Amino acid sequence: MVTGPTVDFGKSVARVVMKFLFLQGKGAVEIHGKRKEILKDGCLSYSTMKIWVLSFQADRFEVADELRSGWPASEATEEDKADAVHVMILEDRQISAKVIAETLGISRKSVGHIIHNILDMRKLMRNGCRNS
Repeated sequence: MVTGPTVDFGKSVARVVMKFLFLQGKGAVEIHGKRKEILKDGCLSYSTMKIWVLSFQADRFEVADELRSGWPASEATEEDKADAVHVMILEDRQISAKVIAETLGISRKSVGHIIHNILDMRKLMRNGCRNS
């Protein structure tokens, strides 16, 4: 038995192929069978294939992922914000993580990660007690 090369299609290419086969009049079962025959283990599940075919039947032919709620994909990385956090701390040693987070538009957890892991900064106490 001759085995073809292993091919890994990206999401959008795989969806374009499904769209092409759909426009040729093929149904979900036939599209899935053809893809499974060619791609073996790299094939989408039948239920996912059926969802896409139903979408095409409803005249929704866009193959790119739709925008979703939640954290924006273009959110700047914590490393990008590290310089700004560092400057804010140097300007005001008593600034709170909450104020930094609100000013930069990032979570308090991210501020903590930047301070402790990226900037390697720690709280220091004088005379064994913290200033309030």
